[in-house]
Amino acid sequence: MRLLALIIVKLFLRGPLIIKRESERLSRLIDDVLDLSKIRAGKIEWHLKKLHSVSVIQKAIDAVSCLMQKKDLRLATQIETGLPAFRADEDRIIQVLTNLVGNAIKFTPHGGEIRIAAKLLEGKRSEDRRDLIRISVSDTGIGISEEDLSRIFDDYSQCRD
Repeated sequence: MRLLALIIVKLFLRGPLIIKRESERLSRLIDDVLDLSKIRAGKIEWHLKKLHSVSVIQKAIDAVSCLMQKKDLRLATQIETGLPAFRADEDRIIQVLTNLVGNAIKFTPHGGEIRIAAKLLEGKRSEDRRDLIRISVSDTGIGISEEDLSRIFDDYSQCRD
């Protein structure tokens, strides 16, 4: 009887936290869909400011570090020294990186590795030959099948597990 009471109390205490966490997750998903609509309509507000690759990457890592620890994943970063600052919407760029790292976590087996790299690509922007910074995320997961590669940028599409 005492064990049953403990289980009930534990569920009672955890229930609101789970509901809160899941409602926040669903809210973020709805926000993502709304943001996509705004981008397509050309009505999204960009809050551009000067950013540094190391800071942006660290914030994305911080957002998912607990998930990495749960799966005992190793993180390797290779950030070129002396990268210039760039102008971007900090929330959006962190959102993109967090999504990429989150997918890497999801599809990397326990004990695997996730790699984040940042590199300067000099004069690679075709229309004006300005420099670009490439930030990439790779992992030791299963990868994307050849047949799913053509769909990775389709709206609301998911590759098979």
